[in-house]
Amino acid sequence: MNPVPSTQLPLTAGQRSLLHAARLIHHAHDEARRDTIRAGGVFPSWLEQDCATLLLLAVTPLPEGLPLEGATPGLPGCVNALLAAEAELRRLPIYAYPPGTSRLIVMLCDVLAAAREQSQP
Repeated sequence: MNPVPSTQLPLTAGQRSLLHAARLIHHAHDEARRDTIRAGGVFPSWLEQDCATLLLLAVTPLPEGLPLEGATPGLPGCVNALLAAEAELRRLPIYAYPPGTSRLIVMLCDVLAAAREQSQP
């Protein structure tokens, strides 16, 4: 099944914003996976696992088949991609997003808080 270009589907502003956030989370997941491999990990890191869960929450309310590749955050790294996704999800009022987006936002904030705690000495 070929992905449907997002320009061919009539998406609402909330869906377009959520799709952009999902693409950033997909990028964050790829970065977390690379970090796990670089560290020699056999099992996914907690951050990689959380990114996978965030991605699932992000794509569930969207139409099927939308491509997730291609997002590039302003700064490199998994946490920076998640911060960019958080900023994207703050762009519109919560009622503009599809139902279920609030769960994504809450978990995204929790993951970022945990990442901050992990990075402190």
